[in-house]
Amino acid sequence: MNLDKNNHAVEKKGLSDRYKQMLSIGVFAALLIVIYLAWSIWWTKVGSLSESTKNAYVEGYHVAITSEIHGRIASLNILEMQRVEAGQLLLSLDDADTEIALALAESALREAVRNSKQQNFNASYDQVQVEISKLRRKLAELNLTRREPLLGKSVTQEQIDQSRVDLELAEAEHRAAKLRSLSSQVYAGHEDIKASPAVLAARAKVIEAWLAHQRTRIYAPIAGDVVMMSAQPGQGVIANTPLMQIIPQNTMWIEANFKESQLATLRVNQPVEVIADIYGDEHIYTGRISGFSAGTGAVFSLLPPQNAVGNWVKVVQRLPVRIDLDPEQLQAYPLKIGLSAAVKVDTSNRSGSPLGSALHGPELRETSRWSLLEGQAEADKIISEELAR
Repeated sequence: MNLDKNNHAVEKKGLSDRYKQMLSIGVFAALLIVIYLAWSIWWTKVGSLSESTKNAYVEGYHVAITSEIHGRIASLNILEMQRVEAGQLLLSLDDADTEIALALAESALREAVRNSKQQNFNASYDQVQVEISKLRRKLAELNLTRREPLLGKSVTQEQIDQSRVDLELAEAEHRAAKLRSLSSQVYAGHEDIKASPAVLAARAKVIEAWLAHQRTRIYAPIAGDVVMMSAQPGQGVIANTPLMQIIPQNTMWIEANFKESQLATLRVNQPVEVIADIYGDEHIYTGRISGFSAGTGAVFSLLPPQNAVGNWVKVVQRLPVRIDLDPEQLQAYPLKIGLSAAVKVDTSNRSGSPLGSALHGPELRETSRWSLLEGQAEADKIISEELAR
């Protein structure tokens, strides 16, 4: 009897263990199904509508500061890593040579204007001489006309011959006077001294010397931070040799390198969230995709890979994607070129262009402080002074 009870208890316990085992398997399977359904919903609603990468870095413009003329640095007004404003004086070159060259050019321009005035006076004088020679020729004609009827009476043949010679001489002098007048008018500039070739050439020399003199002072074309400064006081400078660089702070962007398998859903103008490692989650930048590179980084490297070789191994490539940031956020939370970042792109709207660049970041213009019009005004002032004499 006891043996039957023990066998029944063992069987009952075995059924209970199997039930618990089946229940555990069922719960686990149900949990997997719930997880799969949750993941499917998340992927459909969220995961498939975004792309992200941590292979992203801060990029920006590098404005090289160079001298447009040869010279020697006389004074240096800024330091490495200093913040400068647009139009701030960076350094000055020794201007002794350019000042002398400008003085010589101005003197040559004044001389050219005076010579042109003198040529105009000579042209007027030669024109008067043409009129005088014309009157002398007319007088010689009248004398010959009056004497010819009186030949043999009160006028001798010798006097007639003399009158004919006088007429011929008057005609020759008239022709010579006209030639001199034409020659002087060629160099006179037809009374417009400002249009004289000599004056125009001298004026151009003044403008050239004026610009060279102004370029001895080098100003910051934009606001930003000074980096890579090699300029030192007393250093000789060769034209177009970089002396320093200025990094503008409000024109930075993110260059995110997405895998080629992530590019299918990326479009221009899609919104992006950017987390820079320097701030972490303290601040999340907002931006938009503004363009795609025309090729991968490997293609533009110094030694691009040659895929048409026997030992070729496929490597997933990455394409640089430009992301423009909000300038106000950059001003509140400044970034530095080269810092790392992580980006997440909202790809729910795929109506934008997958090629080229439809948007543009903040515009950056590097303009010369010295306008050509200023040099022209300086030269025209000298011409006006000489013409008023």
